[in-house]
Amino acid sequence: MATSHRQLRGLRGSVYPLRLRQLLWDPHPKILDGVATAIYHSPMKQLQDETQSQAQNGATPDTGATLFSFLDTADRLYGRAAEALARVGLSYGKYEVLKHLLDAGEPLSLGILAEGQQCARSNITQLVDRLETEGFVRRVDDPLDRRGVRAELTPSGAALAAEGNTQIDLIRAHFAASFTAPERAELARLLAKIS
Repeated sequence: MATSHRQLRGLRGSVYPLRLRQLLWDPHPKILDGVATAIYHSPMKQLQDETQSQAQNGATPDTGATLFSFLDTADRLYGRAAEALARVGLSYGKYEVLKHLLDAGEPLSLGILAEGQQCARSNITQLVDRLETEGFVRRVDDPLDRRGVRAELTPSGAALAAEGNTQIDLIRAHFAASFTAPERAELARLLAKIS
């Protein structure tokens, strides 16, 4: 994945940690393999390295270290998604609201949006306020509840949601290319055991 001049310019002022910026732009990412790098050393990383060492020596990895490896991996993947969305001017929270509205194809109540985000209605109200101020959503009357309102995508909001989808699709494609189809199937099978 080549880094364009515009993308680098956007990263200079990034609020994301250096390790996330470097991981995102690494042309040969090590998403789930736990390769130690000089840019990332934490207690979770140390446990992950110990787990790998135990596995290579035939020992059963400590379940606590494995848990931290999962959490660290989730953090890195989330960071990549957040960085990609930031390139089009979206936070992850804003993207999720716009995507939910785009997928629904119709205005949704703030309560339904809050359920979809698994967050408090007050959080959704604030997000919708910001998106409305930016011109990406508008509030419309709820035809089923005279006291209620729904959030509706504006044309620019739909376009921004589509841009966000493209960024997430690029992350998915990059992730998928890191594994063979059987490896992805095995990973999905193992991850399904966590829930």
